[in-house]
Amino acid sequence: ILGKYLYDMGISLVFTWWAVVLAASVVAFPLMYQSCRGAFASVDSSYEKAARTLG
Repeated sequence: ILGKYLYDMGISLVFTWWAVVLAASVVAFPLMYQSCRGAFASVDSSYEKAARTLG
């Protein structure tokens, strides 16, 4: 979907390093999101309360 519009503008993404980076990011983002979500959920709520009082 995105490739057609980029190609019409004169930007070729196929078989480039930018395509590799984009594909790796799309694959890795859900894994990173789940890891971060689990890490933030495991933080003790007293730290959050202390951060609110300290600004």
